[in-house]
Amino acid sequence: MKELGKHVNMGLAYGELGRYKKAAVSLKRAIALEPDDAEIRFGLGVALFLSGDKGAALRQCLKLRGIDRKLGYELYSMIKAHPTPQL
Repeated sequence: MKELGKHVNMGLAYGELGRYKKAAVSLKRAIALEPDDAEIRFGLGVALFLSGDKGAALRQCLKLRGIDRKLGYELYSMIKAHPTPQL
């Protein structure tokens, strides 16, 4: 799972730099390798939201709720509390 770690680390690094679209691309690659990883899916939802793709972020909420209800609710609450991302 060396490839998985690479994509997750790149996604986190891009997120720290505020490059949310690139973060989302890397985290999507990680999700393709590990679709039931709640933490990666949560990070993807956050990156999508912060990149301005609220619809895709909400779709991640639905998928996340099937894996980890608490994290799914946390992501949903964050999106609803901030109708537009604070970039």
